[in-house]
Amino acid sequence: MQSKDNKKDSVQSSARKSTVETTGPPTRTINIQNFVDKKLQPVKRIEIPESDKFPNAENDANNWSISVVAKYVKEKLELPQYVESFKRHEVDGLKFIAMNESNFAAAEVTNKFHAMKLTSHSELLRELVLERAHIERPNSELDWSVAHLAAWLTYDKACPETALFALKAKLNGYKLKDISGKKAVSSIGAADLCEADTAAAAFDSLAQKIQKACIDEDEKKADQTKHVGIYGKVALDEELNEVETAKLKKK
Repeated sequence: MQSKDNKKDSVQSSARKSTVETTGPPTRTINIQNFVDKKLQPVKRIEIPESDKFPNAENDANNWSISVVAKYVKEKLELPQYVESFKRHEVDGLKFIAMNESNFAAAEVTNKFHAMKLTSHSELLRELVLERAHIERPNSELDWSVAHLAAWLTYDKACPETALFALKAKLNGYKLKDISGKKAVSSIGAADLCEADTAAAAFDSLAQKIQKACIDEDEKKADQTKHVGIYGKVALDEELNEVETAKLKKK
């Protein structure tokens, strides 16, 4: 009897041991499809609000006044120590976007790292200005501003260095109408550049278009003057006829 009980206890013990060995810690069930769907969901874009620290349009920097440049240097670049020196050197937007490290040093920026920072922002603004000027260019070359001409040199003629000199010299379309290409390149100080010949040829072709535009404009003005003259004479004749008619009626 005892032997049977011992055998029974042994079987139960073995069963319990087997249960303990096979159960183990609880496992986490993962739904593969849900996991994949979650990973494939588009990441929500974090919207960064536009800074109101400097609201002036940066692609219009060539038209900034001296005071706006001072505000930009003080508030956007956080370099207020150069505001007064920039005012003394009359640095407006057009001048600022054409400046490099040596130009900033001449404007009393003595810290090399500050000069590098200013130069990088000058280059960025210049790129923005020229991109806009290239897109919004007037049809008549005669009406091209300094920025339009520099954009044309940069993007159409692949003369970026000449474009920088043209910006510094404030060369616009109207100033090209009476000078040759070589003289134009020389007048802006770009005669020693490797692209000088290309720029001179480009200026010559542009000058021809500008001269034609001038002739067309003069002819248009002459036609308008002639039209006004004829109209004025007709109006005067009608007025005199009315006066004569009134006199006859009185008689």
